[in-house]
Amino acid sequence: MAFAFSVAGALGLFGSGGALSGIFGTAAAAGVAYKALEGTSQPNQPNLNTETGQLAEAEANYLPQLLALQSEAESGTGGLIPGFTDVTGQGGTKYYQLNKGYTTKVDQNGQTIYLNSKGNQVSIDKAVDLKKPVPESQAVANFSGESAAQIQGTIQDQLATGELANAQQYDPQFIASALQQEQQLDPNRVAARNALYGSIEQGINTPAVSPVSNEMQRQVGEQVAAGSGLTPEEQAMLDTSVNQAAAARGGTVNAGTNYSTPLTTGLAGEQRGMANAGAGTQWLSSGQTPEDIANRAAEQNISNLSAFYSGQTPESEFRDLSGAGNQPMPQTGNPNLPQLPGNLAQVGTGAAVQNYGMDVQNSLNTPNPWMTGLSTALQIGGIAAMVA
Repeated sequence: MAFAFSVAGALGLFGSGGALSGIFGTAAAAGVAYKALEGTSQPNQPNLNTETGQLAEAEANYLPQLLALQSEAESGTGGLIPGFTDVTGQGGTKYYQLNKGYTTKVDQNGQTIYLNSKGNQVSIDKAVDLKKPVPESQAVANFSGESAAQIQGTIQDQLATGELANAQQYDPQFIASALQQEQQLDPNRVAARNALYGSIEQGINTPAVSPVSNEMQRQVGEQVAAGSGLTPEEQAMLDTSVNQAAAARGGTVNAGTNYSTPLTTGLAGEQRGMANAGAGTQWLSSGQTPEDIANRAAEQNISNLSAFYSGQTPESEFRDLSGAGNQPMPQTGNPNLPQLPGNLAQVGTGAAVQNYGMDVQNSLNTPNPWMTGLSTALQIGGIAAMVA
């Protein structure tokens, strides 16, 4: 990084050993040499335990800051480099280098305190020369855009952008090709599904009509509106009956007489009013009103449409295509070409040795006909000599 060289010059934290121990080790060695030359011909042997303890204490003081700096480098942020301090005043933030032997520490309240070489707290005036500010580039490390996480995030964003662009460009072609394959795969099912969807759509756009229900609602409405009186139909039936009865007796109907009074007043009127009101209540609770029929038809249309989309839809048919999975167009890799095995030499040698061994074994197990005849002849000659 750009700041590494300036930090090395300002702090001396990056020595030849690449660690703080090398720097403090060099400082300890220089101190020992100085004591050896200080007016004595016989230098005192240094106290290695004390030097080691001081070095360990110095490293321990710097360790939290180094760990914080490492965390900032991994996360791609930035932070103050160990060995520097910042003072925020009215003119903004200024950075200073700590005097030799002084360190900083954050207390429980989150405040930065200054310590001398013995670990005692001192004022900022003793730990820092406020007359010599250093540039921000030397005191602050900036790892923005350089951490592995940020680089991986940038790469992933670029890959996602490319995949999205490819999907926007080629998905319509994949979907059209998949639908065409489905049409060729099973045209009858595609046609039947399209016809089913057309029927469902027609049912949604066509209002439910029930002439019987409308007529019954009209009649019940007239009863409820009549109350204890007669409906127009009942009044017409009463007038017809009175006229027929008068004609049968050879008389005429008196126009001023109201023949419906006995039916609509008194106990008969009360019973008629209760019956008409009950008819209205019964009709409303029957579930056969035009509104009830329209609601059931709408619910059935919604159910049919839901069943259609949860069943064999064009989108769900993608899964029937070989290797398609859940995507519209199957993506399959090319199969590997057949190749000869790489151990043909070993296979050929083994087969030759095996065949040779089988030939040797067969020759040992098969008798020689010539040798067999000679053995028989010798046996016969021996027998003849014994007889003679």
